[in-house]
Amino acid sequence: MSKHERYALVAGLAVAVMGLVISVMKHEGLPFARSGAGVVVVAILFGALQLRERVRSSPAFVDEVIRKSHAEHVDEAVAAGLARTKAEEVVSGVEEKARNEVKQQVDRSSRRLLRVELGLLIAGTLIWGFGDIPVDALFRNDGNCQKQCVRNGPGSGRSQPVAGDGLGTRFAGALSCGLVVMPR
Repeated sequence: MSKHERYALVAGLAVAVMGLVISVMKHEGLPFARSGAGVVVVAILFGALQLRERVRSSPAFVDEVIRKSHAEHVDEAVAAGLARTKAEEVVSGVEEKARNEVKQQVDRSSRRLLRVELGLLIAGTLIWGFGDIPVDALFRNDGNCQKQCVRNGPGSGRSQPVAGDGLGTRFAGALSCGLVVMPR
């Protein structure tokens, strides 16, 4: 993983954690949901920064540099005592090896970068779009909702609250009380 990829992951995680902490402190999911937008921005910014580096190190760029310097390298090899045909052969072999190495490095970097950027974009977008739902379910499920659910009871179109405690119970209670609206 490159230095830029590590920075992107740390910055994206920091934005998401900051949003989550604010959400927990305020007992509301909106700051966490909005932090997802920040994660997406981090991914886009770091992607743009990496794009310039990828273009500079692309095989097409390397081919152009090699073509421009080919004659110069052959002349240096001849000046060092190699016959012109042998110098052409040696320089061409070195150039081909360089092209292959650069292509492999660019392919490897592109795959790694794609995974990091894609992961940040997906996570950020999901947090941005849906992050408020679980946080709201945690903090807005109070006793009044439970009493209303029990009062409405089975057969009234409302579910009975689930006994126990913890996130699963709170989320189930929020679902049964209509705090989390599921599209039809």
